[in-house]
Amino acid sequence: MHRTVSCSHLGTALLLGVCVCIQLIASAAAQDLVRAKVGIQIRSGEQTAPAKATETVKAGAFLRVYVIPEDDAYIYIVHNDGKTPTLLNAQDTKTKVPKGVPVVFPAPEQFYQIDGTSDKESITVICSPTEISEVANLFSMANAPQKNWLSLEKELIEKGRINLAQTLDKPFQIAGNVRSAHADPFIDTLPIFSGKTFVVKKYDFQVQK
Repeated sequence: MHRTVSCSHLGTALLLGVCVCIQLIASAAAQDLVRAKVGIQIRSGEQTAPAKATETVKAGAFLRVYVIPEDDAYIYIVHNDGKTPTLLNAQDTKTKVPKGVPVVFPAPEQFYQIDGTSDKESITVICSPTEISEVANLFSMANAPQKNWLSLEKELIEKGRINLAQTLDKPFQIAGNVRSAHADPFIDTLPIFSGKTFVVKKYDFQVQK
């Protein structure tokens, strides 16, 4: 009987140990995740709507990019018209955005415009807790080579990809003092995206002329 009780206790201890290890691994994985609210608002005429990951837009449509990092982060906004990629916020990439603070590109009262010179355009949003030197170095050139950006973009997307089991559904708050200063209701509709090391969200646009 004594042997049986001891084995039972040992089995219970091992089970508890395994559970604790799983919880610790899950906790570590969650801590490695980077999260941000990201979205693009499309305005065509008097109508506005959130952009899908793949979207058809009319030439002349206006776009506004929104990013809210869960923690302090560096943000990169890259536009690609299929010919020359451009770092749209090059002047801001050295400044870390405080956690929970909404950032709007090009500005809260301004838009980027799809001019219709290309059939396809894309905007890639990167949100990282550390500076990404590869992005800064590439766009320090006067005309960043298209093939170099596509290669780097693919690498960043792969590095940021996570397993569905790692996603966290809990919400995070927008800074209260900032929320009161921004009356833009679109901010409240932004979805949360997660990434490993950094968040990379790409939007592809098919342009109708």
